[in-house]
Amino acid sequence: MRAPRYQNALQIFISVFYLALYTVAINTINSSGDLDIVEGVLYLMTAGFIFDEIGKFWKVGRFYIGFWNVFNSTLYALLCVSFITRLIALGHPVGDDGGQRRKFNELSYNFLAFSAPMFWMRLLLYLDTFRFFGAMLVVLKVMMRESLIFFALLIIIMVGFLQAFIGMDQVDDNARVTSFIMQSMLNSVMQSPDFDGFDNFAPPFGIILYYIFTFVVMVGKSSACLPLLEFGLITKQSSSTSLSPSTTPPTPTSPTTPSTNTWPSSRKKPCNSSAPPTKTSS
Repeated sequence: MRAPRYQNALQIFISVFYLALYTVAINTINSSGDLDIVEGVLYLMTAGFIFDEIGKFWKVGRFYIGFWNVFNSTLYALLCVSFITRLIALGHPVGDDGGQRRKFNELSYNFLAFSAPMFWMRLLLYLDTFRFFGAMLVVLKVMMRESLIFFALLIIIMVGFLQAFIGMDQVDDNARVTSFIMQSMLNSVMQSPDFDGFDNFAPPFGIILYYIFTFVVMVGKSSACLPLLEFGLITKQSSSTSLSPSTTPPTPTSPTTPSTNTWPSSRKKPCNSSAPPTKTSS
């Protein structure tokens, strides 16, 4: 098991088994709040993963912190909250008058169901060794980094538009107007703009300003996505090129002709004994 190939195969198997336990646990809800065997094994494996992360962090230090470590820690934190709320539910008697046992039991399952996307995304950590998933993860990492930069710039733009909308409607309560404007701006960012409520914001300036904001968001998102798509196409082409066999035929090598003078140059060639001796003049 010291070979990296078998270690990765074992990690994939454990992750799939962990996911199977979660699937069974979330699809067999205990309305009474009791813990069954599947949930017990799930929480025991979660405790093992937590101790493993703590041990690695203790040995490596702050250099161990990365994207996947924070991602797994968030998943384990959600499962810990689900387990703690389940224990609180078990602390109340069955059929209590206040319904606290049922309330905390439902809250525990809500936290457990909330972590379902993270369970499936956790498999990408161990599929990184495969060429296709590795290339796609590189593209995904670049997209996330560029998206964070875009949303950081978008926050600055949103503050300016928010102040403009609040200034246009000074008559109404600012708290209520601010919540409505923030919700409308977030809907515009999520590609679901609401133009009906801005007719009362100092017409026609309010609706014009909201149109401008929606246009800026749309252009900014398109400008951020085009380089990412180009990078993804380049990565996909390079990956397919490396996977496809070379079609260039090998260059034929010309047969080597033996040299007429095979005597090593480092040694002197002996004189021919059959040659007649030269006659010296007296």
